[in-house]
Amino acid sequence: MAQLKNFGKVTLTDTVPSVTDSDTVLLRKETGNPVEATLTEMGHVFIREFTFTEALGGAGQTYSAAVNVPAGAYVLDVIVHGLAVWDDTGACTLNVGTSTPNDPNGYFSAINLKATDLLVGEYLRSSDISGWGGKEGVYLTAAGLQTSYSATARVVTATATSANGNGSAGSTRFVVIYAVPQSTTAATQAAT
Repeated sequence: MAQLKNFGKVTLTDTVPSVTDSDTVLLRKETGNPVEATLTEMGHVFIREFTFTEALGGAGQTYSAAVNVPAGAYVLDVIVHGLAVWDDTGACTLNVGTSTPNDPNGYFSAINLKATDLLVGEYLRSSDISGWGGKEGVYLTAAGLQTSYSATARVVTATATSANGNGSAGSTRFVVIYAVPQSTTAATQAAT
């Protein structure tokens, strides 16, 4: 049997000691009851982050980022975070969606990077209905995120444009968090 590693209660702010896929770990639920699992049974969570930094370029600029999400994965969150307001003399907008399937503003549509929609320190977040800022795309409805799971691979994209390409102050982060289950187990059926 593999060495049992007990990390106790782990929160998102904790640094978890290094383990390998063959290690068995002991995690504690909020109730304090331990749950034992090997890492290969737990699946994986991935966080991809891109920074859009406005730069002088003339005649309009396009900035793009893409995250390949594999088949069978769950998109847990898509976040756009304003670090510095863009200062191009023309319009500066950001669309967040997918290129596969083709819906470039499926998460967020026409976010104004210069004012009102995304100021310094503000964010738009797909997993929080109060964090949509009125910029939600077709994937986000009053019922919540509508496209978390997909049996096919997807590409989540963000595309920012600055109309005149003469700004240099803006900075925006784009984050995609997704989970890939290690395996799927069929539920059991029993007569009631």
